[in-house]
Amino acid sequence: MNQQCKVCGEPAAGYHFGAFTCEGCKSFFGRTYNNAGNIADCKNGNKCVINKKNRTTCKSCRLRKCILVGMSKSSSRYGRRSNWFKIHCLLAEQSSQNLALAASAAAPYSSNYLTSLLRQHENNQHSDNRVEVSSPNQELAQQVQSRFASLAMLTREQE
Repeated sequence: MNQQCKVCGEPAAGYHFGAFTCEGCKSFFGRTYNNAGNIADCKNGNKCVINKKNRTTCKSCRLRKCILVGMSKSSSRYGRRSNWFKIHCLLAEQSSQNLALAASAAAPYSSNYLTSLLRQHENNQHSDNRVEVSSPNQELAQQVQSRFASLAMLTREQE
């Protein structure tokens, strides 16, 4: 399994309490969820970064991150999860990551700029006097078109 713990980033041991987590975060959540009232408030204003190295420094922020990533006692179940379920969860997560990646790839370009760039590219291709488009603009137009095509393909797959 190539998953990372959604709480601290360590390699995940499995799907626990509704999220892929390592054994440490699974145990922490199981112990502290019912005793959340006994946990001291964060001294950094709830701005602690929870990762593999410092996950034990602030219990309040670690529990909050557990809840933010979707862990809950109601998501736990007795018995083992089937391999089909694990694969289904992995594919769903990878699909959402691909959509986010495609959207972020198109984000740096404003829609007005893209529209004008594509219109300029089309005009240059369809004009009778055939003005040659400079190589960087042509490459950029091709990159933009391919990113929009892959974004459209990914959104069609999601529907």
